[in-house]
Amino acid sequence: LGVVVDREGFPIGMEVWRGNIKDHETLSATLKKLEERFGPPQGAEGLKRVLCLDRGMVTEEKLEELRNSGYGYVVADRRSQAHRHWEKINSSQWQVIRQSREGEPLVEVTEVGQEGPDRLVLVRSRGCQEKERAIHDRFLSRLSEGLERLAKGIAQGRIKDPSKIERRIGRLQERYPGVSRWVHIQLQQQEGGARLHWCVKASSEEEARQCEGLYLLRTNLLKAPTQEIWENYILLTRIENTFRTLKHDLNLRPIFHQKEDRVEAHLFFSFLAYALMWTLEREHRARGGQLSGRRLLEVLHEIKLGT
Repeated sequence: LGVVVDREGFPIGMEVWRGNIKDHETLSATLKKLEERFGPPQGAEGLKRVLCLDRGMVTEEKLEELRNSGYGYVVADRRSQAHRHWEKINSSQWQVIRQSREGEPLVEVTEVGQEGPDRLVLVRSRGCQEKERAIHDRFLSRLSEGLERLAKGIAQGRIKDPSKIERRIGRLQERYPGVSRWVHIQLQQQEGGARLHWCVKASSEEEARQCEGLYLLRTNLLKAPTQEIWENYILLTRIENTFRTLKHDLNLRPIFHQKEDRVEAHLFFSFLAYALMWTLEREHRARGGQLSGRRLLEVLHEIKLGT
């Protein structure tokens, strides 16, 4: 299910795609439909319409198509691209655009420069840092436990075949790719049998830890303030909230239909339900209410009618 929402999170379009389609393969058709419905990328007031896209939507080929489309865009680069600029972490050019009540920076941005026709903005987020650190800690702990079990099995003579050991090591590295490059693993053949030695490479871990919470934004909005670039991109949380609401609050899944038109009808009614729920919450808050759409539905479910 593909969904397009506006700045306020109101759903303005949906599309049902094949289940095995990749995200970036939906971009061309989406651009065409947006232009058919809303007109050319250049709005009536001479301003570009701006599209905010997740990193999964854009490949090099699709990025070139986006550049030629006439739309303004803000898209996150692959995580590895942000790591190319990690030396700027200790730069004093960070601009704080969101901070806690105690004055601690929560979101900071800095200009990286220009790459071809695109402007690059590096973002450092406290929330993303805490999330990534928790993931890294969990995966590193699991990788360590797996290596310890494997080393113990080798030492006890339960696993002797070197090729089998290598395959076990490879599976562990494949399972935790984000942290496996931090670890140096060595299999030694000795008189008493093979021994597995491993350790965390301090330099690799330190560099990766410093990059936690960093991501790189790419945009063709060359004159917009860096804060505006980030605020545009963060609107993608509206899309995330849309899908979260569809899946959890409006029971989009499971889908038991077998015929294609019935599946599409199910998704369409769910989409309409989200539009109504969004409107309900907005009208409620416009009148001073504080309840979320989910809580409003819970309250309304308590209302009964008897004749």
